[in-house]
Amino acid sequence: MDHIKKPKSWAEDMLLSQDGLQMMNKLLHSADDSVRTKARKILNTGYPHIKNEILIEIENS
Repeated sequence: MDHIKKPKSWAEDMLLSQDGLQMMNKLLHSADDSVRTKARKILNTGYPHIKNEILIEIENS
């Protein structure tokens, strides 16, 4: 129930997890432009403070 008490922290942990990084990589490389746009919006608007970390982790995987 941690995600209910601290939703932002839980979401950040999820994005930085192996599963989260794989999903974000899949979204950012989708053939569907609208999916790629939404993925970039998640990073740019929702999590700009960890965006670079996520992108570096994806690049290094």
